[in-house]
Amino acid sequence: MNRSIFTYSGQRWLLSELAAVTGVPSTTIRKRLARGWTVEQSVTTPTPKQRRTGIVSHLDTLKDAKP
Repeated sequence: MNRSIFTYSGQRWLLSELAAVTGVPSTTIRKRLARGWTVEQSVTTPTPKQRRTGIVSHLDTLKDAKP
């Protein structure tokens, strides 16, 4: 199993954790990174579905998500 670990906001995250916290699907994050996006851009840019439903991001929960 390939576990991708990324540093974001001073903390280390698995790709699956970032996807769960931000609401951006892991496949979307992975594709964005492959296209040259930074980790920050990949997780803070809402998907079109998130924009339509008014969900911009779950990043405010990042502060409380991990020690």
